[in-house]
Formats: sequence, structure tokens, C-alpha cells
Amino acid sequence: MVREERFAGAERVISIAFWINAVLMIMKLSAGYFGGSEAVFADGVESACDFVALLFSLIAIRIGHQPKDGKHPYGHGRAESIAAIVVALIIILTGGVILAGAAITVSKGRLVKPELVAVAAAAITIVVKEYLYRFSVRVGARLESPAVLAIAGDHRKDALTSIATLVGVAGAYFGVFILDPLAAGFTSLLIFRIGYQTFRGAAHDLM
Repeated sequence: MVREERFAGAERVISIAFWINAVLMIMKLSAGYFGGSEAVFADGVESACDFVALLFSLIAIRIGHQPKDGKHPYGHGRAESIAAIVVALIIILTGGVILAGAAITVSKGRLVKPELVAVAAAAITIVVKEYLYRFSVRVGARLESPAVLAIAGDHRKDALTSIATLVGVAGAYFGVFILDPLAAGFTSLLIFRIGYQTFRGAAHDLM
């Protein structure tokens, strides 16, 4: 594959994900806050971290596009793998924040019934993120881009965590209030797992 085509394709995929994620982030933060759902709001915070991670990946794609020079005789292609490691660390950190928030809510008994808008936000996120995952993993494999594949993994993580979020917020909406913070806690465990997998793959590529 022509080098120019590879980098242009990777940058295009990540740019699409960047702006879609921005819309989802605003939607989930608003729905979680005004809809009274900790699980959906935590999902929105996680999307905010994704927003930063995607920004790192876009920067890395542009750095990797630069030709080799005196200080970098093998080029700058490994910048994508470094970005993938940054993405993984952000994912893991996000998981810790969400888990801590859920534990505090349960321990202090701050249990409330969420609004229907929070349920709808979780459902919409599942559909959008699963589509983005399939699109990104297909293009990432064709381009052999570790940064795009890392972002694809992040999309799949979002789809899975939003399923847990939907179960929790829907259960809380129908009266089992503790399911909302429990869903947030379960979400954090999925985040830890995918963060580890992303880190391991990027580290292997660098080695």
C-alpha cells in the first residue's frame, strides 16, 4: 500500500471517530446529569477521555507521516504505536475513576431513579459505537495501522460498556436503583481489560 494512502486513510478514520465521539460525549454527559444516572454520566466521562485519546492519535498520525531524517533514520512510523500506548493508559485511568465513583455512591446510599432520557442515551451509544468499531477495525486492518486498531478496540469497549450501562440505567428506571451504580462499576472492569489488551498489543509492536 502506498505510504501516502495509508496515512491519509488512518487520519480520515480517526477524524470521523473524533467528531462523532464529541457528539456522544455531550449527549451522555447531559443525559446522565439531567437524567440522574451515574452510569450514563460515567459513560460520558469515559467518552471525554476518548476525546483526548483520539486527539493524541490524530497528532501521532501526522507525526508518523513525516519522512525520515537525520535523527530518525527509520522514519516516524512508531509514533502510532506510542499513541496506542497513551490511549491504553487513558482507558485504564478512566476505569479507575469510574470504579471509585460507583463505590462512593453505593457506600453513601445516593440511589435515585434515572429519567428515560438516560436510558435512550445508552441505547443510542451502543448502536453508534458498534458501527464505528466494525468500520475502524476493517480499515485499520487494511491499512495495518496500530493507532486505528487501538481506536477500534476503544469503540468496541464503548459498545460493551454501554450495554452494561443500559442494563443498569433501565433497571434503575424500573425501580432497582442500585443497578445504576453497579453498572458503572461493572463498566470499569471492562475498561480495565480492554485497556490492558490495547497496551499489550502496542508494546509488542514497539518491541
